[in-house]
Amino acid sequence: KLYPETIRLFYDEERVPHISALAFAGIHAELLAFALSRKGVFASIGGTPFQSMEKVLEACSIDPEEARTAMSFSLSRDTQEHELERASEIIGDTTKRLRRLSKGIIA
Repeated sequence: KLYPETIRLFYDEERVPHISALAFAGIHAELLAFALSRKGVFASIGGTPFQSMEKVLEACSIDPEEARTAMSFSLSRDTQEHELERASEIIGDTTKRLRRLSKGIIA
């Protein structure tokens, strides 16, 4: 794993195969989504306050701390392997950098 604290959500559940929900322990999802978007990698943390991924995950009995760090990634039939590899590198580098920065902020 590029970021060892990554948690795969609903991995063993029946779900649509082109969408993955991941939690990145220690990094708030909104911060990570912003940082990734600046590098061309886009993820969802939900829509309106009533449809936030955090609230949906909490309703599914996911720990609130974990839910706060979760986002979903979607693929299309046109997604190519080199794009996945590059996105994985960007996610790994970004999560490690943000985690280092967050350690001094989060008590």
